[in-house]
Amino acid sequence: MLPYGPGWRKWRRSQHSSLHSRASLSYKSIQSLESKLALEQILESPKDYEKHLQRYAASVATSVAYGRRVESVDEWIVKENMDSMDCA
Repeated sequence: MLPYGPGWRKWRRSQHSSLHSRASLSYKSIQSLESKLALEQILESPKDYEKHLQRYAASVATSVAYGRRVESVDEWIVKENMDSMDCA
């Protein structure tokens, strides 16, 4: 974690500007697209629903943060995030 100080305040300001409730309205199209893809994946292979939901969450987050979609939970960015949260 980042200690409180100028760097933390800068990080907090950048996060707040992109994640407050009004900004989240602009992400509706991303969430809609990813939810349709997740539902399609779940219908095709229901036993892998957990991976499909992980991919959905990762793709929404990376699309908002980096403008990049996630096609699979096997991508490095997903693995790094899962490892950092001890979810892998």
